[in-house]
Amino acid sequence: LDCVKTRVQSGVGFAKAGGFKSIYRGVGVTAVGAVPASAIFFCTYEHMKERYGSALLASLCGELAASSVRVPVDMVKQRMQAGLSPNFASAAYSLASLSGRQILVAFRISAARDATHSGLQYPLYEHLKIVAARRSRCQAPEDLPLWLAASCGSAAGAASAWVTTPLDLLRTRLNLRATSQSVATSKDSSSAIMAEIRNLASGKDGTIGVIRTLFAGAGYRSIWMGLGGFVFLGSFEFAKKQIEAVGRSASMDMLPAGGGVGSYESCPSSCLSPSTNSSGIAEGQSMCEHTSDTMVIGTV
Repeated sequence: LDCVKTRVQSGVGFAKAGGFKSIYRGVGVTAVGAVPASAIFFCTYEHMKERYGSALLASLCGELAASSVRVPVDMVKQRMQAGLSPNFASAAYSLASLSGRQILVAFRISAARDATHSGLQYPLYEHLKIVAARRSRCQAPEDLPLWLAASCGSAAGAASAWVTTPLDLLRTRLNLRATSQSVATSKDSSSAIMAEIRNLASGKDGTIGVIRTLFAGAGYRSIWMGLGGFVFLGSFEFAKKQIEAVGRSASMDMLPAGGGVGSYESCPSSCLSPSTNSSGIAEGQSMCEHTSDTMVIGTV
């Protein structure tokens, strides 16, 4: 789907860019680049979200950090997909020959697209989880069934992908023209980007033609990002739950079987909540209403 979308957006025509031939070109580069890019994004996203409590800010910071890996990977991948480079070695060599200005052009438009996409996707994803949790009568969005959380990610991904297609089109055109004379001789990255915007806006079919051009490949992109959101965010939620389960299990293993003379093995869970220091009981201890003993339950 990504390869077909790139060829539709290439500007030379879908058939001339390769049509449906070799539609898995660049999949190896994508797979290798997705691992570090995803790791960088989610580490940054979770850290910023926990620290500042904003999904929007966290997604923007995550995308900017991940762009350091994603931009060169996408440039190599798209040149292979559009048939401008016959193999990885050729695409990598063409990338290595680019000037700093040409790399900056690609970075700026890629970062703008990714930041805008994530700025829409992740707040929408968190909102959909809250709505789904209320309708499913879950106590919190984190308690949603895995398939339902993944479905929220799919819907958010597809919607944001459709809206940001014009930026994706602009990025594709600039990535494929990175070695062209017009980009290479631009005074700065803004000049190259504005030149491509004017080129896209100068369609001969009027406003309708321009809109059709700007949203070229929107359907393929939405399907791809919708499926990707289901797998990507579904896997993310699954991994979070597994890590949290391991953490809880490790914490419970550290708890003693009982404290003092009594034992709390048969006590309800409400007895085991840590009390505040203002009660005179040391942190990490709790008074059980079913016995007069103070039981050490540990601090999680």
